Amino acid sequence: MRPYYNLLLMVVCGVVLQLRGQCPPRIAIWQQLETISTQLNGNQLIEKTTLLKKQCEDCRYQQDSVYAKVIHVLGRTYWYIGDLKQAKELTQQAIHINASGGKLTKPANCANSYFNLGRIERLLNHPEAAEVAFKKTIEYGERYPERKEQIPKAYQQLANLYNVKGDYQACIRYAEIGARLAQMQANTSFQVNNLLEKVQALIILKRFDEAAVIIRGTEKIALQSKDTAIIGFTLTQIASINESQGRLIEAVSFYKNALHTYQRQLLIKPDDRDAAYNCGAVCNNMANIYFSKFKKYDEAINYYRQALNYVNDDFAYARILGNIANTYNQKKDFKAAVSTYQDALIKAPIGYANKNVEHNPSANTIRFSASKSYLISLISAKADAWLDYAKATKNDSIKLSNAIKTYALADSMVDFMRWEQTGSQSKLFWRNKTRSMYEHALEACFLRGNTEQAFHFLEKSKAVLLADKLNELGANQQLSSQQREQEAQLRQQITDLQEKLVSTQKTAKALATDQAKLYQYQSEWEAFVRSLETTNPAYYRYKYDNGVMSLKYLREQILAKNQAFVSFFVGDSALYALTVKASTTKLLKLPLSSQEYHRQAHEFLNISANRAVLNAQYPTFQRLAYELYHKLWKPIGVSEQRVIVASDGEFLPFEALLVSPTSDDFLVKHQAVSYTYSARFLSTMGTFKEPTTSIFQKLRLLWEGLEKKGFLGMAPVAFESGQAMLKGSEESLEKVREHFWWGQKFVQKEATKANFLTYAPKSRIIQLFTHADADSAEATEPKIYFVDSTLVLSELSRLGQFNTDLLVLSACKTGIGHNQRGEGVYSLARGFAALGILSTVTTLWQVEDKPTYALAESFYKFLREGFPKDEALQKAKLEWLAQGSAADKLPSQWAGVLLVGSATALPSQQPLYWLGGLLVVIVIGILWRRRNAF
Repeated sequence: MRPYYNLLLMVVCGVVLQLRGQCPPRIAIWQQLETISTQLNGNQLIEKTTLLKKQCEDCRYQQDSVYAKVIHVLGRTYWYIGDLKQAKELTQQAIHINASGGKLTKPANCANSYFNLGRIERLLNHPEAAEVAFKKTIEYGERYPERKEQIPKAYQQLANLYNVKGDYQACIRYAEIGARLAQMQANTSFQVNNLLEKVQALIILKRFDEAAVIIRGTEKIALQSKDTAIIGFTLTQIASINESQGRLIEAVSFYKNALHTYQRQLLIKPDDRDAAYNCGAVCNNMANIYFSKFKKYDEAINYYRQALNYVNDDFAYARILGNIANTYNQKKDFKAAVSTYQDALIKAPIGYANKNVEHNPSANTIRFSASKSYLISLISAKADAWLDYAKATKNDSIKLSNAIKTYALADSMVDFMRWEQTGSQSKLFWRNKTRSMYEHALEACFLRGNTEQAFHFLEKSKAVLLADKLNELGANQQLSSQQREQEAQLRQQITDLQEKLVSTQKTAKALATDQAKLYQYQSEWEAFVRSLETTNPAYYRYKYDNGVMSLKYLREQILAKNQAFVSFFVGDSALYALTVKASTTKLLKLPLSSQEYHRQAHEFLNISANRAVLNAQYPTFQRLAYELYHKLWKPIGVSEQRVIVASDGEFLPFEALLVSPTSDDFLVKHQAVSYTYSARFLSTMGTFKEPTTSIFQKLRLLWEGLEKKGFLGMAPVAFESGQAMLKGSEESLEKVREHFWWGQKFVQKEATKANFLTYAPKSRIIQLFTHADADSAEATEPKIYFVDSTLVLSELSRLGQFNTDLLVLSACKTGIGHNQRGEGVYSLARGFAALGILSTVTTLWQVEDKPTYALAESFYKFLREGFPKDEALQKAKLEWLAQGSAADKLPSQWAGVLLVGSATALPSQQPLYWLGGLLVVIVIGILWRRRNAF
């Protein structure tokens, strides 16, 4: 047996040695991979790389960094030829190997693979997965310095991702970080790429001067580059700036230069998907100029069709189809327009394939799309086409109904997109951008006679961001105290660092470090909030409640007896008013153009606010006051004694309008008017019908009032900032304080900002006699003065929820601020409303001391008598008019004081005295028994 055994052993060893001879060392596979990667592409590269992969597997090599590199290159090649599913699987496999921690793996290479994965996920229309991948790229790039060149590339992709999402504020933030890091690495290519992403966002935000400065700084660098992508991108952005500034011939010239640049790249490399895409984008941009500026529709269509021949991306193809549809609509070929819009929706990769033009995809179908900003534009454009089609066919009811339901879909998409945005400026941009959509939707409802849907659109056109803030307050109540504290700390970190970045001068390196830290804080906060949304259904439900109440609910749960609701909408071309009464609802198109309204309203406000001007121009005031009454108030036909007005933009003091053109018969003598940001604001704030008068409910409300510490009054009188003394404010505060059994006041040196922040959140009634300052300039923040310092509007957003029923701001201009179109005036009153305060008495202009004190004292007197807040304020104004001199009756003295929010009466304090008397009797009885016991 021995000889046979030895022979078998020799044969086995020979076979093994032969097999080993066919297995090259790892370094040889690496070198071969490097060679074929530079010499081959497409299917040839896939074939050779697949052989290398099989060779590694046949030789049973360990899954190390060499094998991962083979997988990475194979995945990248599948990506280039468009097989995204295979590309994703292989790229994820490469990441898994290098991240496994094996002895021969190379974790640093995960940076490259994650970057590729992010690009692939974007093409697969998975924006959230792409964002995670790019952030992982940054994480690995920071961990392994040899891969730091991937970091600016990832920031550029994040910037572009947020640009597509419509969150332009986040886009600018990421692009700035990427540009600075690229500059530190002397990576000119990606410094320019990041700056150009920022330029794109600035152009969309109409910040053209800033964009032009960046372009001037990067143009020379970019044009000297040998990278055709950078050259073409730069030329495109220069063209965009020229277009935005009205230099259309120059814009077309730069677009043509960009197109020739990309076309030259295609001649060199015909399978360059990016170059082909960019050719299509430039043709589309030129077509837009011919369409919107030159009004040469046929030439525009020719350029759009040329663009379709280049693009290799479904969304880009859909976008161009949408532009062709816009052109058909302008040519009044409405049937072709609607049909082409439908083709665009089908082409967009959202899984929608219904060719019926009367059908729309569901909101959930497109909720998770990366290009919601574009889809909103496409869907609202289709709705506009239906509306134009209806008007061209004698207001055809079916076409109007199609328009309304399509606007409703676009409105749902606005909600979804807003929830994804992290920056307030981006949200405000979209509130402004979608403003015309709501105007067109209201026109469709008016023509169709659909008041229920009109109420929905009116509500969604007003103070939505304020409603979001109140939703957050409600959602936070569903969290544990520890979770609330953690969320507040993360939010505060972001705020503090943002202020630090703005207020201090830093070197490029230090600035990049702080911006990277800001990105880290924001990522941590976003991840924490997402975890809450996932694990806490109640939190999610409260936070994302975008529902609008029904008209039935408004009538039955909000409006009291003899009370009406009026909601105004001031559009670009028309004014609408919706009136809701106990049994009727009416939508009116008012007989006043938008331009005429703005002119008359601003003139009326400017005259009303100034006593001297009123005296000098009183006939002009009378004419304006009556004209506005005749065109705004009289047509709505509201005879109810109490009226809630949902204004649009700035508050107009309707009480100062004149019912008669020849006498001082002010509207305040006929009706009590209160104001609200929207009907939803009243519902969210828990404003219901007047409370019942049962003793049990009064005692419950009384106990809640005691828990919330009752009344807080503050009167600094004199100010360290040098503001004028408010003589008499301390005495007036004492008179107001007498109406409340439980509470406290701070006057003179005790009326500090710190005391306000300490005691105000739990006070049921707050009275402030102080100064405030505000104007309509966006750069100037409204602020309110305390004895030692000021509280500005932005600080209010950092405070927690207030448990306050009524805040009376007896200070100047607390209702004034910058008017954000589509959202409303950002005033101190609105800032306090966002903290959960039910009602605020605010001022539209500087009111003199005497009427300020008198109106406040009378207001509280009538509140104590049980009147609702709107009637109490009305009676206070009437009392002032009855007792004052002719000069005191001028509207400048009283009309600027408005009630915003809940108009319901305060709970009666009478049971408090009964309870107090009962407690005294009990205490005396206990003491008497103890004394007798001895």
